[in-house]
Amino acid sequence: MSISDMATVGERSAQLGRYRVRLRAGDIEQTLDYRVDLSDGGKSLSWTPRDSILADPRVDVLLIAAVNDLVVAFHRGADVDFPRRVMPLQVGSDAVIVQL
Repeated sequence: MSISDMATVGERSAQLGRYRVRLRAGDIEQTLDYRVDLSDGGKSLSWTPRDSILADPRVDVLLIAAVNDLVVAFHRGADVDFPRRVMPLQVGSDAVIVQL
């Protein structure tokens, strides 16, 4: 996985950002355009194309969550080394995972 900033001058803020995210799974590689919105204390992420590798029902929802968390961390200025291997988030036995 790798991330690059797509925002134009004046478009990026502490709340909003746009990023190009390159994902590779095996011999499949895809580039997604991510939009991050952290307004009003919430966290909203969206990406295009919508029919991306992340929309494949075979992809673990905790892996998608890990990718999203990494994009948000990058947006917030975390020191992240790329390229990076992303593993699914680890949750406790008392966690409930709902995939919509």
